[in-house]
Amino acid sequence: MRKINLLFTVLLTSILIPVKAAIIYTDVSPDFSYTLDPNQMSAFNLYSIDLDGDNVSDYDFRWDDYTSFNSGWYSHMTFSSSNQMVLKANATNPFGASYLEPLSFNTLIDANSNWGNSFPEPLIGDDTDPNFMGLGDVYVGVKFDISGSTHYGYVLLSFDNTHTVTIKEYAYEDVADASIHAGDNMTTSNSNLSQTSISIYPNPSSDFISFSNNSVTTYDKVNIYAADGRMVFSQNLISSNEKINISSLSSGIYYVQLKSKNESVTIDKLVKN
Repeated sequence: MRKINLLFTVLLTSILIPVKAAIIYTDVSPDFSYTLDPNQMSAFNLYSIDLDGDNVSDYDFRWDDYTSFNSGWYSHMTFSSSNQMVLKANATNPFGASYLEPLSFNTLIDANSNWGNSFPEPLIGDDTDPNFMGLGDVYVGVKFDISGSTHYGYVLLSFDNTHTVTIKEYAYEDVADASIHAGDNMTTSNSNLSQTSISIYPNPSSDFISFSNNSVTTYDKVNIYAADGRMVFSQNLISSNEKINISSLSSGIYYVQLKSKNESVTIDKLVKN
């Protein structure tokens, strides 16, 4: 795994003001997956999320699957101490476990999010409500403590129809009480995602786009996300400046992400005509 500190700007009183804030980002490489197994019935502490690198687990994953005996299965995200997660309204399962809220890319995570935890621990999904199942890549909002101060972050995961959970990345805002957007791991602000040395052209576009790359990094993959956070396009790149055919996309607003082996960066909003 790797961790990267990056500078970004935040929007204050509707004016962009540069501040030195750091998003501490960890790419889970390779992605970590586990599958609920009714023959094993239960498994816990499968993967630890240590957001701030202090060798203390902030969150863990576990599951219980009793389908050999009945229809009961559960996939939890457990927490340490008083750490909290963004929950789905006030919904609980019959045993009192809350459900995690699946967050879309670019969702604001801050003090106003629906924070909480529960025992049993909050659910990625269960037989009462599959929740994350089949949604693709979605985010869990997290809140934890560093030296008495609150920090906000996210975990990116997916939960497919085979009951397999895949953990892909996580990050947090190093500045106490500062908000973060789900998926933020780069130079950005909420209203202007074009702060890097890479840009898209033409933009708007109806058929093909290319990238102007003045950075030292060579990117080998492009992902495009819809405004609701769904990944709608993914393609490996032979070079950072090759043409990308987006004619199959519907008209609207998208977010474009470039990835390399050592870095991922969301560079801009794309307007598809």
